[in-house]
Amino acid sequence: RKDLAEIGIRHSFKRYAALDIIKLKTQNEDFEIIPSYLRGAKWHQDFEQLVNRFESDPINPIIIGDLNIRIGEEQQNLEEILFKTFPYGLEERNSMDKTTNSNGRKYLEFCSNYGLVIANGRTVGDEEGCFTFINSNGSSVNDICTVSIEVLKYIERFQVEEQIWSDHLPIKLKLSINRILDLSEKINLVPKLKWIVCNKEAYKEKLNISLRNALAQKPQLDIYDFQNLILELYKEPTTYKKTVFKNKWLDLECKNARDVSMEFLSIFRASHFFQDIQKY
Repeated sequence: RKDLAEIGIRHSFKRYAALDIIKLKTQNEDFEIIPSYLRGAKWHQDFEQLVNRFESDPINPIIIGDLNIRIGEEQQNLEEILFKTFPYGLEERNSMDKTTNSNGRKYLEFCSNYGLVIANGRTVGDEEGCFTFINSNGSSVNDICTVSIEVLKYIERFQVEEQIWSDHLPIKLKLSINRILDLSEKINLVPKLKWIVCNKEAYKEKLNISLRNALAQKPQLDIYDFQNLILELYKEPTTYKKTVFKNKWLDLECKNARDVSMEFLSIFRASHFFQDIQKY
């Protein structure tokens, strides 16, 4: 706990129904680690509890554990736009386990619904998609790590480790703490756009036009088609109401710097660590 606090990370443990959740918090980035064991005899019951957690929109979720599923080499369609945010990702997902079962297909549908990505066999450190379960009856990949799209940029490595004390091999996900802190401590110099009513209506109108055009070309759109539509609209120039400050010398860059400084002061008051007061 002290080691995490010294690098600016706070953590807590929460109970949600039958799930024990670990929450990590940095300056302005939160993560929710969900250790999971979906029991074979009660798989559907345990799976529903996991799905129910996502009805509450967890922030940057990471599901990791024995899920008792077989997903083969499925979930290949990681779009280029997402792959660009995944510096240690592989273009194709590999797996030594080529079998897919009904529970696996149900889990993949869940991933598709909530924008989750399988780390096994898709990340540096597990290029071949190594078996996670090995005994005299056979081998499989049923210990799975799944993350939200937003977590991809922080992943540095995923690997299946060797050991002899269990049929299940440990799986380990490594996040780049330096990258998390670097990204969270950068001052955003791009003005934040005010979402006022006139912009909302103009955006909705453009989205409806783009959607009709897209459906005319492709009647069945998937989630990635919708993402591309939204991103294309985001790139289009739109007239927004500018923020006007009372003092002429106070611009957005100055305001953002002041806000970040005050956040570091709050952190120091809670931690009393010298490095925090230096940042302030």
